This record gives sequence, structure tokens and C-alpha cells, in this order.
Amino acid sequence: MDNSVLDVVRHLRGEENLTINRANANRYRIVLNEQDGTQTAYYFSAPIYHSADRTPASLRFTGSGMLRGTNGMISVSGSTIVFTKERDKIYCDFPAGPLQRTGEIMTGEGIEIHPTLNGVAVKLSCGGEGATIRIRTERPFWHIRANSKYFALMEEPFRPLLVLSGIGAFGDTGNLCGGVKMAFQKVHDQEFTVWICSTSDDRRTLWLEMNLYEPKLFLDTTVESRHPSENNAYGSTAFLGSTFSYGNQWLYTRPDYTILDDVQSRELQQAQLYVPIYGGTGAVLTGVTLSRRFCSFGSTWENKVGTEKSFAESRASGQYHVLDLTSILIDPQSRMLCQPDGWVLRAKGGGYTAVSTGDSSFSPQILAVHFR
Repeated sequence: MDNSVLDVVRHLRGEENLTINRANANRYRIVLNEQDGTQTAYYFSAPIYHSADRTPASLRFTGSGMLRGTNGMISVSGSTIVFTKERDKIYCDFPAGPLQRTGEIMTGEGIEIHPTLNGVAVKLSCGGEGATIRIRTERPFWHIRANSKYFALMEEPFRPLLVLSGIGAFGDTGNLCGGVKMAFQKVHDQEFTVWICSTSDDRRTLWLEMNLYEPKLFLDTTVESRHPSENNAYGSTAFLGSTFSYGNQWLYTRPDYTILDDVQSRELQQAQLYVPIYGGTGAVLTGVTLSRRFCSFGSTWENKVGTEKSFAESRASGQYHVLDLTSILIDPQSRMLCQPDGWVLRAKGGGYTAVSTGDSSFSPQILAVHFR
């Protein structure tokens, strides 16, 4: 991510000077006043303001290694990252030497720690054996959700406290080579080990996210033919299209319409979805409507909801796929917000494209709504 969420919007618009509506109180969005009297709201898939005082997320380490997330604190001591949220502390030990602040990130031998909106993105140089992360908590956690792509400490059956999620494996030139795979072992109720490696078992640079949980704008999950019974509700990356590791993968998604309540009664002009790209073969995304509502926690390739018709194809804009959602989110007569059951994103033709999902706090998806 850029140095601030405002920098992200500047890049999307290709404009340096923004006229910001300071009356906005929604933690997920930035609202800009346009010259013609209309407004554009940029809704991020994760909150971008601190819950305590509604100031923008800082996205930088300060001092000897402190980072303020949107609803928690992250600190670095030695080779340990500490996540603090209210009464909880989680200690994550990495196989690295002492970490030190280098500009706005933390670095060590073979490791970099980058800020996210509510946690960190970790860049690890690993051999084919991968790396093991030790996780310690101050209270017992009896419920874990995990698959080959993420590990989540759960506060409630459907609400995590902390989520570790693989982003991808990258080669020496920085090109995306494939996904990562994860596995965990429970040592006891307050200690776990998480192993992560590339899907090819070659020496790679691995990226993963570690975030304290906040509710997201997009409720989504990937489903894939290679692992037909696997649900991926908390995975932060999708490899849409056809790959050896995942087979054919789709992304089912729908907005939490309560977060869009600010524009429910407004006259809407356009809605565009920006999906960050990590790499791939340049495949185009197609948005397809659904025959009925899907469950983000229960959907798999085996039981996936049927699709109906294509409504949009993506265009490339910098590091984003851009899809026009106007036809499904805005009623053509009333110009009011519609509430469809969701849609699925699929790659068109052969190849694949690796993108962030609605669970990413490192490269969040963005919904831009232009309204009057």
C-alpha cells in the first residue's frame, strides 16, 4: 500500500490535489467533492480510520517499532511481533535476527515487515523448506479456523481476533511465481506453530498478511476445483483462472450493505470496483450474477451457487482490475442503490490473475460510488 490512503485515491484518480468532504463519518470511506457539485465516495474493503478517534490509519512504524492499527497496536521487539487489542496480546516469533526500523518499515536478515491498515505484511526469504512462525497468546484459544491458505484465532464462531493469510510466492526478479501453502500445529491452547512455504517448494520470497480483525465491506470466499471441499472465507488473495496449484478458482463476493448506508438515499451516477493485482498472465476478469444468495463461510466448489449472466469485464488501470458495477448496484429508473445477492469474479479465457480479496488489509479492494 502507499504511504497513506489518500495516496491510494490520488493514484486511482491521477490527481494530486483532492477536495475532501470533512463531514464524512464512515470509517470505510473517503468522500471527495467534485467540481460539478457531485461527490465520489471511495469505500475501502477494510476500515481506514482508527476506531478510537476516527483519524486516518498511519501506515508507518515509529520509534523503535510501533504501529497503530485501526483497532489495535502492533509492536516489534527482537524478532517478535506483538499484536495488542483490548485485553488480548498475541506474540508471533519469526525465524530471523533482531528487527530494526528502516524508514517506515522494519527489516532484518531475510525479512521485511510492512504496515497494513490493522497489522503487518511480512516478506520472507525462504528455501524450499519454508518457514515456521510461533504464535503465543495470553489466554486460551479453543477454536481455530484454518485451511491451506490462512490461519485464524477465533474470538467467536464467525469472528476472528487475528488472521494470518498467504499472499504469494515471488521470484528473484519480483515476479509472482505462485501461491503459498500453510499448515498449523496446536502445541497447547495458548501456543501454535504455523508453517508456510511456496506451492512449488523452491526457494522463494514469500509474502503473507497478519491482521487484527475488523469487519469488512466485502463478504467473500474463493472456491476452487483442485480442492473442491475447501472454503476460504478469510483468505486475502485469489488466483482467479486456471493454475496447477488450485485448478479453476472463482471469487464469490457481496457487499455488506449496512456499510453503504450513507448512499442508500442518494441519486447514484456510477459504481466502480477496483481490485488490486499481484501478478499473473494478464487474464481479464468477468463479473457474473448469481442465481441466489451464497454463504461466505459455507461455499465450496462442490456446493457453489449457480451463475446467471455476465454483466462486466475488467479493464486494466495501473495495478488494478476495474469493473463497472453500475448495472447491478444502481437501479436505472430511480438511480437508487440496489442490493443484489452478490456476484462471482472469474478469469476470462486461459491463464490466471492473482488479486487481493475483500479480506486484505495490505492491498484492499475499493468501491468508488459517484453520487449527487
